Amino acid sequence: MVAHSWNLPPKVAAENKRILSTPLSNQVNKDISSKKWTDEGNFTLANNSVRKFTNSDNFKTSTIYLDNSTGVLLKSEAKSNNSTDSTEVFSKLTELPESKFQITDVEVKELHPITNNVLGKG
Repeated sequence: MVAHSWNLPPKVAAENKRILSTPLSNQVNKDISSKKWTDEGNFTLANNSVRKFTNSDNFKTSTIYLDNSTGVLLKSEAKSNNSTDSTEVFSKLTELPESKFQITDVEVKELHPITNNVLGKG
């Protein structure tokens, strides 16, 4: 197996660090308060008491389910034209099974460095 690596320019690296240091639950709660989400109430999802929120526009409907006791995002769905475009399910790992992440014989190759130190939208 070959793993590719590269160094990021300072501004891009700093922005990545900032984004990755923000817990997903903080971003979800910020999105809920800043967008027009509808609180659909309490439901049970995979034996968890959750609160369901929806956000719709002319093109799609987004639905998220937050754990009532922790506020952690458990599921996210996006639908358009009554068909599911994407579903993401999140779960907490209580222990990390080593067998899932055993990697041997990895060769790391560095790619050409990224020189554009300008932050973009995306």
